Order: sequence, then structure tokens, then C-alpha cells
Amino acid sequence: MGFDLSRRTENALPVLSAWVEVVDARALDYDCSARLDDLVECVVTGSFQGVLSLNGSATSAEPRTFVVKKALRFRKVEAAWAFIDAEDIQSPPGKG
Repeated sequence: MGFDLSRRTENALPVLSAWVEVVDARALDYDCSARLDDLVECVVTGSFQGVLSLNGSATSAEPRTFVVKKALRFRKVEAAWAFIDAEDIQSPPGKG
């Protein structure tokens, strides 16, 4: 399991491609709910172990910990779910 993040800057710089190969996601928690507009929103929090690769090269041999606090939105497209967008979840003051 992994996910891909790619972007091109406004000044036509080369594409930066980042891939995280997830090794252990047991510390991730998620809560998903369907909305009336055919969207599913999931709140994902916790951490996972993964290996980061930039432009096809791993940044280290050993997995590192990634901390996640995201709201993810998906829409049903035929028999699959398409990723729509994500946003960071802000912690309340004093909750870290």
C-alpha cells in the first residue's frame, strides 16, 4: 500500500514526485461517514511507518514515522471510490 504526491511549481521547475510505501498502519484510526451529496468523508488520525521516496529514490533504508491528521473526501465512481481532496485537521488549543 502506498500513495503518490506529485506537483509542478508555477515557474515550470521539474516535477517533484514523492511516494510513501506504507509498512505498518496499525496506529492509524479513521472514521468515515456518507454525506447527502454522494461524498464520503473520512477523518484519519494517528501515525504509520513508511519509507519515503523522492523522484524514485528512497530517502532512507529504514521506515520512519509519519503523523496524520487529515480529513479526506471521496466520491463513488462506478464500482470504485475516487479521491476528491484532503485538508489538515487543526488540533484544539492545548491538545497538540
